[in-house]
Amino acid sequence: MSASRAALENGAALSPDSLEAVVRLANVALDEAAMLSAAGRKDEAGKILSTAEAKVAPFFGDRNPGWAARLTRARLLAALGREAEAAALLSDGGSREGAGPAPVLSHDLTVGSLVMAF
Repeated sequence: MSASRAALENGAALSPDSLEAVVRLANVALDEAAMLSAAGRKDEAGKILSTAEAKVAPFFGDRNPGWAARLTRARLLAALGREAEAAALLSDGGSREGAGPAPVLSHDLTVGSLVMAF
């Protein structure tokens, strides 16, 4: 998992304007952090998540990334304990890929459900 993350970090460094590369990196970071946390390595998991969030955050300043990118960042924020920011990101009415409105979160898909056991 860490080898995959390292390869994606290199790709993201080569293409710093590629939201797709950074979102792929963030998703791998989320998976790796979950495994590290389950193994009791919570500090290491937190560092990986913080690094991934720092790489994703600039894409949200003056841009409106698609729904998939917004959901990935919301998962990162929630995993870092920043649930209010995650909720705001999901409810701010930004557009998502494809037609139609953003999906309505069901009762069992809340920001709390995005938080991993960190």
